[in-house]
Amino acid sequence: MARTLISFPVGLAPQGPGRWLSDSYMWKQLEGIQDYFDCDFLCLFIQGFRPTNCLFNLPSEKVLGITVPSGRTPYFLKNAAKLRIGLNHLLERRNYKNLILFEPLPLNLYLAQIARRRKINVISWFCGDQIHRCKATVYPSTTYYQMFKDMANWVLKSFIIKYLIKVSQMVVTDLPQLYQKPNLSRNRLRVVFAPSQTINSEEVAALPVAGVGEKETLSLLFVGRVNPLKGVHNLIQALAALKKQLLFHLTVVGPLYGPEYGGYEFTLRRLIEEKGLSRRVTLTGNISDRRELEQLYLQSDLFVLPSMNPEGTPKAILEAMAYGLPVFASWVGGIPLVVRNGRDGVLIDPWNPMELQAALGRMLEDRQRLRLMGQSGRERSLQLSKERIFQILAQEIAALP
Repeated sequence: MARTLISFPVGLAPQGPGRWLSDSYMWKQLEGIQDYFDCDFLCLFIQGFRPTNCLFNLPSEKVLGITVPSGRTPYFLKNAAKLRIGLNHLLERRNYKNLILFEPLPLNLYLAQIARRRKINVISWFCGDQIHRCKATVYPSTTYYQMFKDMANWVLKSFIIKYLIKVSQMVVTDLPQLYQKPNLSRNRLRVVFAPSQTINSEEVAALPVAGVGEKETLSLLFVGRVNPLKGVHNLIQALAALKKQLLFHLTVVGPLYGPEYGGYEFTLRRLIEEKGLSRRVTLTGNISDRRELEQLYLQSDLFVLPSMNPEGTPKAILEAMAYGLPVFASWVGGIPLVVRNGRDGVLIDPWNPMELQAALGRMLEDRQRLRLMGQSGRERSLQLSKERIFQILAQEIAALP
């Protein structure tokens, strides 16, 4: 395969010397891609903090770097001409055919312009709904200055995304439906699905399988950020209506958000108390111990995520499927591309409480169906492994003109 350059936004939020890449979920997403591509990595190094030995032992000639005094957006906007010259020099060193731009950043905007002039194939890789997502609409307790700043960053990011789509030959995303709309898509634009979170096939094969439906009391598990958009309050209300006909216990794992979401933790605890579910619902908070979290997966009978947020492809769902758990989740974002409705789990409309309650009740009453869905979900997690995604991506890029 022709040589490929991957622009990777390392150093924009440094956590200390030598830790930028090893602690970044974005690098975890790309880890191992060099086995499928003849590729180099373009990284940003904040002056004085050039990381070493954090690229998982990549050869030094594979890492191209630009040293900058600041990783903040204003620097890249003020020094556009200087950065373009530096990027031109980097691209002159080697003859690249493909350029993968990871995330919408000003640096990638300049790279796309240069690649277009050099007739290099541009592939944009987006994770999540970055077109519509604006932090200013999520955090109501922030100051007006912070809201204005977030809004400005969102406007700039939206402009960069639309420009990258305009000049790209391919878009890799976990939400392909966003880029297939008439106002964004073009006839020659290829849109390839790639989960934003993946697991190695070897890791999946080594995981033990949960004993679904073996206990008298059904165990339900939620893993993720516990905020209003995740729909945990709707799930508790649905379970309250089913408490007389079913024996169940719900464990909610994840950081509990308080004042910034209008006291959501307090709201949940009060709702649990009002519905008489104090003994049936446990809020654990965040669990950092991987072994403890694995035990929760293995002891569960159903994974639940009634999110109202346009999710990408939550890693918790892929992990649950890898452990052999059936999934009860929302028909939003990239979830329907991971969970096959009726085969690996059940997908519902999170905005319809009656549908949520009815679907959950039918699912919990049929234990044999839960087991079959769990087995199917484990097989599905192998189909969505990192190696399989890289193979598909390599084939798609090789087919570009």
